Amino acid sequence: MYDSEARERGLDNFTSARDTLKVLENLYCDETALFILKNQLCNSKIPLYFFRKVEVAHKTGDLTNIEHDAGRIFFKNSFVDLIILAEGENKEAVLLNNRLGECIYENFKSC
Repeated sequence: MYDSEARERGLDNFTSARDTLKVLENLYCDETALFILKNQLCNSKIPLYFFRKVEVAHKTGDLTNIEHDAGRIFFKNSFVDLIILAEGENKEAVLLNNRLGECIYENFKSC
């Protein structure tokens, strides 16, 4: 990620939504990790429009032109896992995170 020499040699870090979900599913099984994810301080992406209305366990990530957020949104009797791996203009990518989070919340808040 920050190894410019490796990047010059064509080596870089990549992930997918599937990889991210596998990691999160393992973290959700660990009480300490789940507590940390539920107490994430950066809530300006997925949970922006519904922060504190429902519980969210998520992890953000960002670099120049990358704005990721991935986590679980807990509803009364269910949950939704949402993984957003956005590349492009940072402002636009953050807005994408916000809107997708809002859409999931609005569609599942009564569940």
